[in-house]
Amino acid sequence: MTDFSMAEGLARVRCRFIEELEPRRHELVRLRDEITDAPLVEDKVEAIARIAHKIAGTAETLGFAKLGKVAADLDEFIDQNPQLGVLPRHVLFGLLDDIVALSDQILSVPDHQFG
Repeated sequence: MTDFSMAEGLARVRCRFIEELEPRRHELVRLRDEITDAPLVEDKVEAIARIAHKIAGTAETLGFAKLGKVAADLDEFIDQNPQLGVLPRHVLFGLLDDIVALSDQILSVPDHQFG
């Protein structure tokens, strides 16, 4: 495989990641908002962990190191706290807010031109 075809392939993967980032971001916001005024519900926290895991698994490789790190931190935080219904909300919501903010930065770049 030539360097050009590898770069082209990576660009396609990066583009697909960005396309999938927006619905994942919206789902994280929806899940966060649903647990704000109610006890943390295990299925919602598990859904958050799945999304964070997917983002963490790809983001850093594609040049989104900060997003990948925060998503990995959130995934690990949930994984290390087996009582999902009693997670410290300030930590959970803080990490979620960071992922949303970083996603917004990525999604705001015109034509997704990243250096």
